[in-house]
Amino acid sequence: MTPFGVNALAQAAARAALASQIQMRHNVEWVCAEREKLLDTLAEMGVDVPRSQSNFIWFDFGEKTADFVAACEAEKLRVRAFGSEGVRVTVGEASGTQRLLRALQSL
Repeated sequence: MTPFGVNALAQAAARAALASQIQMRHNVEWVCAEREKLLDTLAEMGVDVPRSQSNFIWFDFGEKTADFVAACEAEKLRVRAFGSEGVRVTVGEASGTQRLLRALQSL
């Protein structure tokens, strides 16, 4: 299985989401608001990340990428590492954001 693969159930859920424009727009607004709160908090912490316009944030950790991934795993977060270049983190629920911030603080 590939990481973050899209199976038949996920595809059916995507079709259902697209059929409900009101709910989908609400979810997009919610993700955007959570992303902005996270980006603001990261800036306050002095963590330099690109200002994202998507549902994920890129962390350029270079050689410390594996350390960050391990810290996220300790917080029960799944993130996507790209070798030693960095990590892509999807913006999710507020509780996930708090766990992400704890992982960052542990480094």
